[in-house]
Amino acid sequence: YELLVLCAESGKTLAAEGGKGGSNQGCYFACAPETPDYAELGTMIAHAIGREKVFRWHMPGFMPWIVAGANELIGRLRKSSSPLRIDKIREARAASWACSCERAQAELGFAPAKTLAEQLADTARWYRDAGWLK
Repeated sequence: YELLVLCAESGKTLAAEGGKGGSNQGCYFACAPETPDYAELGTMIAHAIGREKVFRWHMPGFMPWIVAGANELIGRLRKSSSPLRIDKIREARAASWACSCERAQAELGFAPAKTLAEQLADTARWYRDAGWLK
């Protein structure tokens, strides 16, 4: 909400179609400044839902693809779904999947009210209250 107000009051606008200006002019991301990698984010989520111990298995470059492919094949044979699939490996291996709030901070003075860990804890609490998480 805060960033929307800041954008309305003093944010840059998008260039008119066919007009001059950068393609990212007027685009801001409301996000926390932390940029955890995929494994760190998983650990943060686990802690937010109350799991103190988190199992992280580091595999050499090609192994995740083999494990995910096998999981996906077994899931298809059993007509079920596994959380570790090829699409999740693609996601985890992407070079950059995080947004940056640096522009919103520099141009609008935006600062998130809570850290990423606090926001994840709030989300976990909401899921628990809604009955989506035990």
